[in-house]
Amino acid sequence: MRLRTALTEHERRRGERYPAERPTTAGAFTGDDGRLVHVGPDGTVHDCSYSLSGVGGADRLRMGITAGRGVRWLDELTTTRQHYDGDTPLVETEYDAGRYTIHQFDLVVSDTHLTHDELRPGGRRAA
Repeated sequence: MRLRTALTEHERRRGERYPAERPTTAGAFTGDDGRLVHVGPDGTVHDCSYSLSGVGGADRLRMGITAGRGVRWLDELTTTRQHYDGDTPLVETEYDAGRYTIHQFDLVVSDTHLTHDELRPGGRRAA
């Protein structure tokens, strides 16, 4: 989109609201009160808050689950789905880990980023 087109579109739609719209080319955003966190399609987390509000945080975060033979890094698993929970900023990322799935939940509340992981039976090899 050219700059002139973008400005015209902005002026035309200035009063309209799109509450569920959180545009990004890949991944999803969660944010509140000056904190903005991007959750990549593979579940990696990047805190984008500093440039917006001066609030610092983890620049990059890598999650893993300790399994019988070591650590299973989530960014090395196949992401099967990433979505928002309804009209909320809660981002759920699902991974196929063989006989189970891993569900990663990311949410920013006030100035705090919360991450929670759950293991659930029923992955690709469970059927």
